[in-house]
Amino acid sequence: MRWLLPLIALLRAISVLGVRGAFLFMLAGIRRGRFRVPLSRYGRSIVIRGVSSDRWVLNSVLICEEYRGMAEVEARTIVDAGANIGCATLWFKLQFPAARIVALEPDPENYSLAVENTRGLPDVTVLPAGLWGFKTHLKVVNPDAWKYALRVEECADGPISAESLVSILEMTGWEHIDILKMDIEGAEASVLATDVHRWIGKVNVLIVELHQDVAPQCARLLCQALASADFRLSWRGEDLVATRMPLLQHSSSRMRSAAVMD
Repeated sequence: MRWLLPLIALLRAISVLGVRGAFLFMLAGIRRGRFRVPLSRYGRSIVIRGVSSDRWVLNSVLICEEYRGMAEVEARTIVDAGANIGCATLWFKLQFPAARIVALEPDPENYSLAVENTRGLPDVTVLPAGLWGFKTHLKVVNPDAWKYALRVEECADGPISAESLVSILEMTGWEHIDILKMDIEGAEASVLATDVHRWIGKVNVLIVELHQDVAPQCARLLCQALASADFRLSWRGEDLVATRMPLLQHSSSRMRSAAVMD
């Protein structure tokens, strides 16, 4: 039965990428270079690097749809912190076509691909920046790591700009953030430790991957951040999802009303 799981994975890839896309996806696992992989289900294509973490990200986000069902909200404003090559930004935009999205990616190579992979999507802005607790500059501390695992730290003369959630709200003029997705390899500790009272009340759904191995304090900081807010917490794979309770109540009421009308 060892063949069963690989077969299921292949069939799932074909259902999203098509036969040609699935072939290129598999080929990118053994050959270096750039591959433009068709996304047949979505009517687009995406560029990934061969023999890299890009295949893992593409598989998790667009093939297995790891974010599906996490946001019980009609999202109009989304922040994708740790955009990598743009897979989550693309997925969110396809799920919520009317949403305005700000994506942040600190690595120049990842950023370039994120821009390319989201080109043509309206109301999507990709910033060459990291997310931090405050506006500053950053540097990568593990440049030899896989591209989906790059970590940053504050550095006064670092080459990477950093935005904060407060600065993003000010820059966009948004009154709230419907979905805040954070996969920022430990930098969430700085975000959760700084000016939380200025932004936590403006977030409806928080999707965060905590990196306790490099930032042991981040779970405690998250609990403190959510203590004063009415959120329902749930685990979905590696992601912790915090959903504002009034939002859930509104969603449930709307579903009951629709059922009555039917």
